[in-house]
Amino acid sequence: MSALVLHWREGLPLDRAARQLRFWPFLHFKLGRTGLIDHYFVQAERYLRAHSEHDLLYWTENIMDREALEASFSSRMVFDLLVDRLLRRE
Repeated sequence: MSALVLHWREGLPLDRAARQLRFWPFLHFKLGRTGLIDHYFVQAERYLRAHSEHDLLYWTENIMDREALEASFSSRMVFDLLVDRLLRRE
């Protein structure tokens, strides 16, 4: 959520706003299921670089295929266990 706030409310470019999704100091794990968030931002940024006339909301509502996005991401079981069981997050 912090990345979205920084992008929409503060006007930061998507790549800079997505820096909120780092391991340090935020303890965000890209290799667990939580990495789907990173994957979303990466895919959005790819599209938006090629289609500067659109924004993140347009891509999310009109272009992004949620099932395809989820299918194109795979997490690693050890990180899923770490995030879900040990850290009890997301």
